[in-house]
Amino acid sequence: MSKLKFDKKAQKILYENYASILRAVAFRYSKNMHEAKDILHEGFLKIFKNIKKYSGKGSFEGWMKRIIINLAIDHYKKERKHKHSNLDEISEIKIQKEEVFSKEKVRKKLKKNASEKEIKNAIQEAKFSSEEIMEVVNGLSKGHRLVFNLYVMEHYKHREIAEMLKISISTSKTQFMRARRLIMNELKRKLNN
Repeated sequence: MSKLKFDKKAQKILYENYASILRAVAFRYSKNMHEAKDILHEGFLKIFKNIKKYSGKGSFEGWMKRIIINLAIDHYKKERKHKHSNLDEISEIKIQKEEVFSKEKVRKKLKKNASEKEIKNAIQEAKFSSEEIMEVVNGLSKGHRLVFNLYVMEHYKHREIAEMLKISISTSKTQFMRARRLIMNELKRKLNN
């Protein structure tokens, strides 16, 4: 693998095979596509520079994704130095991958003063598409989105998230809970429109 560091043809093939996958990962952690592309390009430079450090243990794609995620976290930390954000907790939301639109039925069942449990059940019954849910997630503040993605999409525990972001475990949990609430409120709003 160390020869790949200097082999431009191999680098091009690697980029062509993994750019779209890694761009999607970068976008999940970015405020916009421009920032995601910056992270992606910086990530590939780091991948090419450190490819000899890949031990062959575990998934190569997973190793590259980890580099992209770490760069996204670094971008977040740099931004956070300039503004103090308060991270809060979310609870997992089931992301439906299928596009089933029974929203009309659900909308009729959902009362204006529904409980959180009723809202959650209605949202799950409505089966929002993954695109609709990702649009809502991307609308979160960067801190909320970062914790949500690390917890739900990457399956990190709050202890691990806290270590990565240099925050407390309770802050990670609180950020997750707030993001969950914001997501549920936005999905409820979409149901009612």
